[in-house]
Parts: sequence; structure tokens; C-alpha cells
Amino acid sequence: NNMASESFHVGLKASAQTGSVNVSFIVHAGLSADQVLTVGDGGDYPNLKQGMKSLVSGGTLIVLNGTYTGDSNFVGLTGPGSIQHPPSGSDTAFTTIMAKEPGQAILKDGAYVRVHGGWPVSYVAFKGFYVIDGQMAAFGYPDSEKRHHHLKFIRNGVEGGDSKSPFNAFRCDDILFENNYALGGGRYKFTSYESNNIVWRRNVARYDRGPVHNEPKGTYSVYSTTNAFLGNNLAIDSDNPDFVVQGELAGEFATPTTSDNTTGRFQRNIQLNSAFLFGNMDD
Repeated sequence: NNMASESFHVGLKASAQTGSVNVSFIVHAGLSADQVLTVGDGGDYPNLKQGMKSLVSGGTLIVLNGTYTGDSNFVGLTGPGSIQHPPSGSDTAFTTIMAKEPGQAILKDGAYVRVHGGWPVSYVAFKGFYVIDGQMAAFGYPDSEKRHHHLKFIRNGVEGGDSKSPFNAFRCDDILFENNYALGGGRYKFTSYESNNIVWRRNVARYDRGPVHNEPKGTYSVYSTTNAFLGNNLAIDSDNPDFVVQGELAGEFATPTTSDNTTGRFQRNIQLNSAFLFGNMDD
């Protein structure tokens, strides 16, 4: 009863000797019907941009199953300088942007989540998206009034391109990455920089390829970040030659530091098919 209101994916699997049936649905905890809007074919709005404009603080925007492309489905600061963000929630009511079914709302061709500008965005959760050649990320500034905070990225998948880290918390605070998965390109799969109170929990990352330039690369990178916690994460397939023989190895679970301090706790993480050290603790 004392949790903030929020919308959640719930899945049930009923099994017998003859087979099993999966049922999934969304629970809106503490929301009224008029606080829930939909985007997509047959929804209330055709794209995320229009849906977010009409969403109230603490409400939920459900993105119906389908493929979404272009600037009208981008969350963040566009090239021309237009800010497309959901309204911030509060410590008693999270604003939620979520796929109707996890993995079935696909963002591609310029559509992804990079919360940036319009500072700060806070108490917002992004759930269940699959992103191709983009990222799920928050980018703030050193100034305390321009740091996004209290954001959740839950049950998202990102197939990274060559230039962006799939999951990133950059100069922001109190960010949760839970039950996400990353594959494809990007120099890091999960990373943070000059951030505070960052949690990575139960994520999976497969290193398919890295950048061609000689930059440091790794899988989970706690970079100049304080109070980070990494628990029950999997790093897979760093034996890829592209990972091993090119550039500087930061490690599967790395703590590179180029400004201020890095403090983090690593608990019950696993790497599979690795060709180098479990972690690189940079001094």
C-alpha cells in the first residue's frame, strides 16, 4: 500500500502433462481509467510524440504491438531541438511508458529512448520495448538541476548499432536497469558515467561486435560512477575476436575512472564464453 502507483507487466504460465498456456496482462496499480492512454494502430494516438503530449503526470502510455519508426516515435531531444518527453511523475506516482506485450513494440529507424534536455525528467518507467540500432538511455549534465533521476528501464531489449551503447545512464541519478537484454554493437552494452545510485539487476548482455576504432570496450561498465550495484547479471560471448583483438579491453565488469571516484558492488554475476579477465578494476 505504501508503494508509488505504477503499471506492471504480469505473466502467468499454467502447465499440465498435456501442455502449457501462457497469459499476460497489465496491472495498473493505483491508476484510474482516464490516466491510461494507448498509442498505435487502433489506439488513442498514432505515435509516441502525440501520446506523451496528452499523458498526465503519473499516468500510463501503452504502446500497442507493432513497429514504430522515425522522429515521431523518438523519446528525447530531436536534432532540430524539439523535446519529446513524457511528463515527470512523483515519488507517489510513476509515469509509465510501456509496450502492451514485452518485446512486441519495436522501435527502429530513428525511434528509441534517449531522455535528454527539458531537465529534469524524474519518476518515469520505460518497460517492454525492443529497440533496433538505438538505445534506452538518460543523458543529463553536471549541474544538479539538469540531472534526470528516479528512472526505471525494465524488460527492454536493445540490438545495438555501431555508435551507441544500448543501455546508458549519463550524468543522472537513481536509475534502475532490470531484466533487460542487449546484443549487437556498441562499445559497452550497459554503462554509466558520472552518475550516482545506479542499479543493474538481472540483465543479460551478449557482445556480438564492438566499434572499429581503438576505444575501450566492455560489457558492464561502471564508469566514474558512485554507489553502483550490479547483481545477477550475465555477460555472454566475449570470445568474439572483434572484442578481444581490437582496441582497449575494459573487461566484462569494468570500473574505468577518468574523473572523480568509482564505487560499486558486484554480486552473483556470471560470464560465459569469455576470453579474458572477469573484471578490470581501474585505479
